[in-house]
Amino acid sequence: MNPQAPRLYGLPKVHKEDSSSDFNLVKIHKKRRVIYSSESENSSGVSPTEPLTPDEKPPNEEAETPKSLRALRDLLDNLQMRASMFIHCSVPKIYYGARTHKQLQQVVKEFRRTAYCGDARMSILSSRDYSCIREFDKSLYKTKNDMCKECVPKKTETHSKCLYFNNKTALCHDTLPAAFDLEDLVSAGQHLKACPYYAARTMASSADIVFCPYNYLIDPFIRNSMSIDLRDEIVILDEAHNIEDICRDAATFTVTRDHVHSALQELEQLSQYAYANQDIMADVLCIIRALTNWDDWFKNQTQFVIDLPLRNGEATHTLEVEFFAETLKNHNIGREQSQVLKEHTLRIEHAIACTKSKRVDSYLSKDIQNEFISILGKEVKNNILDEIKKAIYFGILFDSTPDISHVDQMSYVIRYVHIEGDDVEVKESFLGFFPIAGKTAVELTENILTQLEVITWTHIYGLGYDNAATMAGVHGGVQAIAKEHNP
Repeated sequence: MNPQAPRLYGLPKVHKEDSSSDFNLVKIHKKRRVIYSSESENSSGVSPTEPLTPDEKPPNEEAETPKSLRALRDLLDNLQMRASMFIHCSVPKIYYGARTHKQLQQVVKEFRRTAYCGDARMSILSSRDYSCIREFDKSLYKTKNDMCKECVPKKTETHSKCLYFNNKTALCHDTLPAAFDLEDLVSAGQHLKACPYYAARTMASSADIVFCPYNYLIDPFIRNSMSIDLRDEIVILDEAHNIEDICRDAATFTVTRDHVHSALQELEQLSQYAYANQDIMADVLCIIRALTNWDDWFKNQTQFVIDLPLRNGEATHTLEVEFFAETLKNHNIGREQSQVLKEHTLRIEHAIACTKSKRVDSYLSKDIQNEFISILGKEVKNNILDEIKKAIYFGILFDSTPDISHVDQMSYVIRYVHIEGDDVEVKESFLGFFPIAGKTAVELTENILTQLEVITWTHIYGLGYDNAATMAGVHGGVQAIAKEHNP
């Protein structure tokens, strides 16, 4: 049995012409011929195919895709496009800062009344002192922060000593009302035996609005510990005129001699393990020397307050800047000995020099803002009075009501005709409140005349008031006395 000779597929067929031809040449056919047969399958079991020219298209041997599948494919493409829009676009988170939790409670109360309550998720942040519900044992821990750090597992640990921390996921947006304040959060945590502190932090990551005190937004250490990133977010500060004092408080810390003693005791205990801490022992001894100098400084400054009277259990003495710097230098803890202190003092001196050469005012204090409001109010009132004087004739409306401090306040409104070119308009302008000393018709009239002394009383053509006898009395009321001045 002779083996079949191998065939080459896809190549031009070559054959020799009859020898009787004049030139006996070999011709190559342009068209490629493919032999399809069971014998022509290659070793891989795939039939050879004829190459296509650029103008040719492969035959569509598959059946046409059903309409339902095409519609499903279009729907998936549309969903993919919409999903990509949401992935690449994000809505900023709103951080609302207030001075106290009492103020935040009022804000949450107003938020509960809005149409956004329920659609916009919220959370409220607070310290462990306000939101930790675990029983605090003062004999074991100095603060609630120390207790929490001791009970909550570290990153490398899996077991927690706190039952409430283990059950923190039970307190979430699904188990809380749409709007809740700190009291609601703590109450729900006690009911569900879940930690309000860590639950609020978890909910804040997915919330649209986060309510918190000022220092959570200002202090970088708190922002870092609470994982708060304000970049590309919206920050709202309630009563922002307090922000200057809050920033100053956030950058201020208090060091007492007891703090120095406590740090020295811990460092001295650490220094006893010299063999285990050889790599850090030089730094430990350096810190001990520095804190010992600070302890000596505290002891030598006691003479300034020992004879001073106590106020709220404290005696206060303020050192002049130059004298304070000199005392630090004498105890080897001044700017000459500390590179960090030297850098800070140079920054302060540079800032003072810049302030003297080019003063930059913030105008954020409450006194300055109240002064601005007063100046603007006077300017608006003067403009209204100028329009009233141009109108010549006008009417007045008076009414009194007690304010929250039970002081009777008289409000007064002027009605007049304002003419500007061809435009004629009847205006009613509120000019303000003023306290009234008495409630008799004579006393009320004197108060009204005092307030309207800048306007000619004889130009009044109308007087508006309620039906009280003091105002509406025909014989002894304000209207009767007013007619005596302007019949």
